[in-house]
Amino acid sequence: MFADSRLIQTLTKYLRFARNHLRVHGLHYSISLLGREIIFDLTHRVETITPKEVNEHSAPQGPHDCAFQYQGADPKLVNDLLEQLPHAARQTTFVDYGCGKGRVLILAAVHGFKKLVGVELLKDLASVCDENLQRIIKRFPGTICSVHQGDAALFELPKGELTVFFYNPFSGKVLDSVVSRLSQRADLAPQEVRVVYVNPMFLEVFEAHGFKVTYTMKHRGVPLGVLLEKRSSQ
Repeated sequence: MFADSRLIQTLTKYLRFARNHLRVHGLHYSISLLGREIIFDLTHRVETITPKEVNEHSAPQGPHDCAFQYQGADPKLVNDLLEQLPHAARQTTFVDYGCGKGRVLILAAVHGFKKLVGVELLKDLASVCDENLQRIIKRFPGTICSVHQGDAALFELPKGELTVFFYNPFSGKVLDSVVSRLSQRADLAPQEVRVVYVNPMFLEVFEAHGFKVTYTMKHRGVPLGVLLEKRSSQ
């Protein structure tokens, strides 16, 4: 009986997500998104579509700190945003916070990033991400990838300049802590930190820490994704 109740709750959340997506973006966009996700998985021979509910006992605690389901970002949207980055960004380390099953890391490899790091709280998602990356990494000689399973707030940033990706994997104190550390890194001359942010619900957190929006992509007037950056003034 308990298992049936959990299943109903999960399905209700997914249906609510789909309904909200249809309301904001329309039927054509939503169906096209599903098609793009299917094509992505078939092309790369991976599985990144199926949503994953987060177990509240393993997620960070506190108001707005929990993301209740994994949902991969739109491959086309991520592609379009990555194409707007300067060519020099490909020489930085690409960090995906809340990497899920690795879809964005795969796209970063396609775009020429050679150092990829995924950060994922859930062990099962981190395991799937690592499997997916190992499956496709042979296609990109010289590319180094790793998956850090654990609390993003405790993740030690790689050395050098960074390009980081967010699709609202967490918020509240965890997000503020992560963005604060990224901001501190950017203050270390001659470091620069670029941010690719899909569905920028908490843009004010980045702006409060000195990040500036350099590019915005919209649909029906709604921001789908933004690029931000912060560089040392020294």
